[in-house]
Amino acid sequence: MNICMLFQEYYPSDFRIEKEARTLIGAGHKVFLICQRRKSEPPYETVDGLRIYRVDEYPLRGDLLFFQTLYYNPRRFQRLCEIIDSENIHALHAHDLPTVLTAARAAKKYGLPLVFDMRENYPVGILYWKKRRPWHLLVSNVWLARLAERICIRLADRIIVVSDEQWDRMVSFGAGDKTRIIMNTVDLSFLHANVSKTTPKPLQGFVAVYTGMLNRHRGLDTVISAMPLVRKSVPSARLKVVGDGNTKPELERLTEQLHLNDYVEFLGWADIPTMYGHIQESSVGVIPHRKNPHTDSTIPNKLFDYMALGKPVVASDLKPLRRIITETDCGRIFQPDDPKSCAQALIECSDLSRATAFGKNGQRFVATKYNWQTAANTLLDVYRSL
Repeated sequence: MNICMLFQEYYPSDFRIEKEARTLIGAGHKVFLICQRRKSEPPYETVDGLRIYRVDEYPLRGDLLFFQTLYYNPRRFQRLCEIIDSENIHALHAHDLPTVLTAARAAKKYGLPLVFDMRENYPVGILYWKKRRPWHLLVSNVWLARLAERICIRLADRIIVVSDEQWDRMVSFGAGDKTRIIMNTVDLSFLHANVSKTTPKPLQGFVAVYTGMLNRHRGLDTVISAMPLVRKSVPSARLKVVGDGNTKPELERLTEQLHLNDYVEFLGWADIPTMYGHIQESSVGVIPHRKNPHTDSTIPNKLFDYMALGKPVVASDLKPLRRIITETDCGRIFQPDDPKSCAQALIECSDLSRATAFGKNGQRFVATKYNWQTAANTLLDVYRSL
C-alpha cells in the first residue's frame, strides 16, 4: 500500500511520524510525507525510506492566518493531489487536526480511506499553547476547533488516539468502533541503539531530571519551588532541566530568587543520546504538568523514557499518569501546582531501595507492554482493516 501522511510542522523533528513510518515501511508499505519547509531544506528528500515532500508556507501572514482559521491549506491540498496522481497513493494519514480537512477533501476526490491521527485534544490544547492576542481569537478559537474536530471525526475512516482517556472522548462522539489506541511508547531498539552511544557518569547525590519543553502548562516552576523543601531532607538534591521554551527566563529568575543556582541546572536542548545519558545520570524523572482538560487526556513521551531507563517517576496527578503509574507501581504522584506535595514525592523516591523497586517495575512494564513494538501491531492492524 502507498500511504501519504500530512503533518503541519517540520520534519525530521517528530518521533511519532518516525516510528509510524519505520513500522509501515518495514511491513512493505511505501510512505510519503507532506510537511512544512524551512528555507534551508530541500523540497524533496528521502530519509530512512520515508519520501518527504516539503511545502512552503504562505508568504503573507494574513493569508496564513486565514487558512489556519479554516483548518484547511490550499497549497498542501494541491501538492497532495499531485502526489496522489504521481505516486498512486492508496490511503491518507493526517497528523493532528490542522491537516485533516485538507486530507479529507483529497480523500473524497479520489475515493481514498483517511486515517485521523489524533495526538491530543487539540481544541482544548490551543487555549494553553499560545499567548492570547487579538488575532488568536480567530486562530485559537475553541468553538471553531471543536466544530472542525467533529467534522473530521465524522469524515475519517479510522481514528488513532494516544490514551484511554481520548478513546473515551471518541466513544462519547459515537466513534469508538473506528478508533484505536496507539500510545507514544518508546521504541526499544531505537533506545538501546542510542543508549549504547553514551557512557553515563557515576551518579552523585540525588538528582531529579526533567526533559522537554519549557512553557507554563509544563509546571516546572512547581519542581523548582519544591527544591528548597527537598534539600532540607536530602541535602545532595539537585535538578537538571534538559530542554527549552518561552518560560526559561522566568524559571531562571525563580531559581535565582530561591538561591538555587548551584542546585538547578538548565542544560538546553540535547540530541537523543545525550538526553538519554542525562536520564541515566539521574535518580528520578519528573513530569510536573499542570492539570487541565488537555493534559488530562495525553501521555508525555518522557514517561516511557524514564520507565525504560529504570528511573522512578514523580508526576502530577493527571488521569493518564495516575492510571499508568498506579498500574505499574513505578513512582509517586503529587498534587499539581503544589510544591509541598511535589517535595514529599521526591523525598520518598530518594530512598534507594524504594527507588530501585520503582525503576525495575517501570522497566518490566515497558519491556512487556508499554513499548512501540507492541503499538506497531495495532498500527498495522489499522491499515489491514482499511
